[in-house]
Amino acid sequence: MELQGIPCLELETAPPAKQQILYSRTFGQRMSDVDALNEIITVFASRAHLKLRQEKAVCSVITVFIMTNRMREQDPQLSKSHSITLSVDTDDLIQIAHAARKALAKIYKTGYDFQKAGIILSGLSAKGRQAQSLFNLEPLDLAKQEALMHALEKVNSRFGRKAVGLGVSAMEGQAWEMNQKARSPNYLTDWNELLRVN
Repeated sequence: MELQGIPCLELETAPPAKQQILYSRTFGQRMSDVDALNEIITVFASRAHLKLRQEKAVCSVITVFIMTNRMREQDPQLSKSHSITLSVDTDDLIQIAHAARKALAKIYKTGYDFQKAGIILSGLSAKGRQAQSLFNLEPLDLAKQEALMHALEKVNSRFGRKAVGLGVSAMEGQAWEMNQKARSPNYLTDWNELLRVN
């Protein structure tokens, strides 16, 4: 029918709202220490939170997953995830990072070398339309929370996304970060990597 000029699907004027936000990475080296994994999950929570704020949304469920390298058959294998449902939908970085670390504590086991981790923010809804809890923060506390998130965004937009953050989330060159020595240049998305022709 479309080929005959009869429209069957309505034209989308705006992209549909996201159902979830995922941030995951493979580590540059295997990690087995729970403190190092807590740092990693805090960084991932910060980066997922940035996407959440850009969507002008709040989330109600935080899921954390960790996995070993399944290609290394000689190593013990583990792949686990855990979700935490918040009592109130939020876009507060501190609450999201706290819930993510609690989720990690539920699934972490000693004796494994983890190669990958990630965080998923789901149960998304538009900010301002979220359900309120009977035991929610006072309006003054919510205003302070929003002012803090806005201040973080403002500093990071002016001085770079790693200017300030929770814990180590603003630090450069962590040992667990992916090795990107062989990465192709970002010719199309980074002015500094644009090809120069003489």
